[in-house]
Amino acid sequence: MAGTPDLTGVIAPAPIAADDPHMRGIGMAAAVRLIGLDKKTLLTAIHDGKIPAWFPGGNPQVGFRVHPRDLEAWFFNDPTRAHTPGTGSPEGPR
Repeated sequence: MAGTPDLTGVIAPAPIAADDPHMRGIGMAAAVRLIGLDKKTLLTAIHDGKIPAWFPGGNPQVGFRVHPRDLEAWFFNDPTRAHTPGTGSPEGPR
């Protein structure tokens, strides 16, 4: 279908509670500023299933969002920092 984004390899995060202060996640522009890597690197990690991500409301025009703890776990290769179990480990999110 034309205009449908390729979501091959994209993994959803663990359920996020409504009272989680990070429930809205962070967008790609904020993630780029936060960790200092380019957008292509982040999108590659998302499509490789290394960083869980979602489209708010299922709308791809809004762009991907990530839970900051999952981004941190991936960046530091430290699954103890993750919101989604396994993020930041060699096995990846589960």
